[in-house]
Amino acid sequence: MKLGLVTYNMAKDWDVPTIIKNCQDTGFEGVELRTTHAHKVEVELSASQREEIRQAFGDSPVELAGLGSAFD
Repeated sequence: MKLGLVTYNMAKDWDVPTIIKNCQDTGFEGVELRTTHAHKVEVELSASQREEIRQAFGDSPVELAGLGSAFD
């Protein structure tokens, strides 16, 4: 079993580099990014923006475990 977090909770105010760093520093191995949060990973990102996010997680030990959308 791996320990992870969802940005809905404690990481909603963090950008992607901060999410990755804080996960590494605290032992979280994965993260689910929810929409409408400070990391700005949204459904309308371009292909190149999605690749940047994919690469940021690919270059780290933190797994991008999932993407969650919330439409208010």
